[in-house]
Amino acid sequence: MTKDFILNEILRTARENEGKALGTQVFFNATGIKRSDWLGKYWARWGDALREAGLEANEFQSAYDIDYLCERYVELIDELGHIPVEAELRMKGRSDKTFPSHTSFARLGLKNERLSLLAEFCESRQSHIDVAVMCRGAIQNSLPLPEQQENNVTVQDGYVYMIKSGHHYKIGFTNDFHRRGKEIAIELPE
Repeated sequence: MTKDFILNEILRTARENEGKALGTQVFFNATGIKRSDWLGKYWARWGDALREAGLEANEFQSAYDIDYLCERYVELIDELGHIPVEAELRMKGRSDKTFPSHTSFARLGLKNERLSLLAEFCESRQSHIDVAVMCRGAIQNSLPLPEQQENNVTVQDGYVYMIKSGHHYKIGFTNDFHRRGKEIAIELPE
């Protein structure tokens, strides 16, 4: 595999791609030229190979703006008529190449944070008030009721202990300190 051959393939594939250079994985898929055929032999970086071929190095895609992500998410809620689950975000991304990847929406936070942010986004623009109401309602439905919170709390009497053995510590909880001490003594005879 010669340097000239690789440069010619870079140029050929770029011409077929409307003058834009391919990334390393797409280039490999199109030509069969592996990274190991050029990396460390002719160039230290793929951008160096592209520049030597007379092309501009590819740039990483920057992160989407939070407002843009909110706009696209709200559009999908309008389209579906409900708050999408992750699988629906994936499906939309696959069917619409202009729609951000489902992973991009992680920047909006976890479920309740995301819903709160979307509600604030809609309310601040006085648009999609129905989506804001839907988001606020979903937040309320996901919060446990105060009486449920109190009933789920169980209080158990016992001891929290810390035992040192050599350079190691054992921290735990037991309701019978003497029994637990004997069990640990069997496990750690020193």
